[in-house]
Amino acid sequence: MNEDCYSIIFSFFDVKTVIVCSMVNKTFYKVAFSDKLWEEFCFEEKIAYPVGINYYQKYRSCLILRKFFIKCNKTLDYCFCVENLNLSDNKLTEVPSELSLLTKLQKLELSDNQLTKIPSEFSKLTNLKELYLDNNRLVNVPAEFSTLTNLQILWLSHNQLTNIPSILNMTTNLKKLYLSNNLITDVPSKISVLTNLEILWLSHNRYLTVSPTEIKRMLPNLKTFSFHNDPIFQS
Repeated sequence: MNEDCYSIIFSFFDVKTVIVCSMVNKTFYKVAFSDKLWEEFCFEEKIAYPVGINYYQKYRSCLILRKFFIKCNKTLDYCFCVENLNLSDNKLTEVPSELSLLTKLQKLELSDNQLTKIPSEFSKLTNLKELYLDNNRLVNVPAEFSTLTNLQILWLSHNQLTNIPSILNMTTNLKKLYLSNNLITDVPSKISVLTNLEILWLSHNRYLTVSPTEIKRMLPNLKTFSFHNDPIFQS
């Protein structure tokens, strides 16, 4: 029996059966993951997004996102076109990398969860202007986030950061940066590239050694600056 015959037979199977059959031999594997077969599965489930990937990846990504959004009381169809997505306060310990497929996002809120890391694939969300990651358990920010050059507001307060993320050297459109209540010890001179920065919160980083005067010298356009427990200046 040739592959075309197997393809016809497989078309009568459900997804679970197809996956099981793919483990039998190389021929079954090839048929089981043919784009034509998964196109039919996508059609049956009315899966149109995301575009630009093969049908198996599309089906798999949508399945992962569907389960995730159900947990967060969101609907999948709505989220693919959304520009603002609030996933805060959901007791999340991780988020799927497939969220990076929501490329229209301009504002993403993941505050008040239990996240210890953020997928590096989020670097594909190049339309992001606002990113809220405060009140989590993050120890770093992926270096790949340097692609988020449209970012204007970044909340990272109340995490476990020991350094100011190096990706900030590339996000020169940043206007508001919140880094309070972390474990940061120093402010690198490279932060001076953030020439559009207007608000900087660094309060409650008890091991911070740099002086307010030095920070003001590096960032002369700051309007509001919080250092230790109180705002140092406002204009």
